[in-house]
Amino acid sequence: MRYSFGAFVTIAALWGCGPIMGVTRPDPVNISQFVAGDTRLKVITTLGAPPSTITDNAGHSCDVYRLYTRDANSLDKNFIIAREVMVDIFTAGFSEILFTPTEIQATKNGKHAVTFCYDKDDKLITAVVAT
Repeated sequence: MRYSFGAFVTIAALWGCGPIMGVTRPDPVNISQFVAGDTRLKVITTLGAPPSTITDNAGHSCDVYRLYTRDANSLDKNFIIAREVMVDIFTAGFSEILFTPTEIQATKNGKHAVTFCYDKDDKLITAVVAT
């Protein structure tokens, strides 16, 4: 009896890996929410303190962030989660053992360098995502 409960707990934990990875994936930052003329304070209030600040070739102060900027839309994300649950049920959780390491690398959101440059009055001039 003890072993069957342990096996059940292990399989239940395996079933949860893929869907949990999909649900807990960080949401991307919509860079288009920041427009020229926004204050540096608005950007910092939204994104937090920048990890670094540089000066560009024109002498503008620029904050550099590493942000998640791309992700599947919510419909795609829900489809991926539903697919994960179905595959886990069909394979009794064994697909998690085989495919989770690959899935982590293939589907993880990548952080991109995003540079926000400001004029002398700390008004946003540009927000550029490095590709």
